[in-house]
Amino acid sequence: EPVHDIDSISLDLSKDIHTVNKYNKIYIPQKFRFFFPKTGADFILNTNIGNIRTHITASGYFSAGMQGWFKINGPVDFSDKIFIKSLDDGKNNYELIHISK
Repeated sequence: EPVHDIDSISLDLSKDIHTVNKYNKIYIPQKFRFFFPKTGADFILNTNIGNIRTHITASGYFSAGMQGWFKINGPVDFSDKIFIKSLDDGKNNYELIHISK
């Protein structure tokens, strides 16, 4: 079992951009799921519009609470980057940083 000692991840939205914008949800690839609480467990995303309480679904998306974020920041473009940084060791608080090209 590898030790995952990272404090941030970078997401490539290009393959999923239609789903992202249409359904206001962001996909977390399987290789990054360890970074978050288990499926269905809520956590806080600190964003430019305030704190959002969300969780990862069984299909690997977080969508709960994201509608307001997409209203301000969307539509996201396929060249945009999403960085998610862990703010604590307890997997409760994260920061979402959106870099638009």
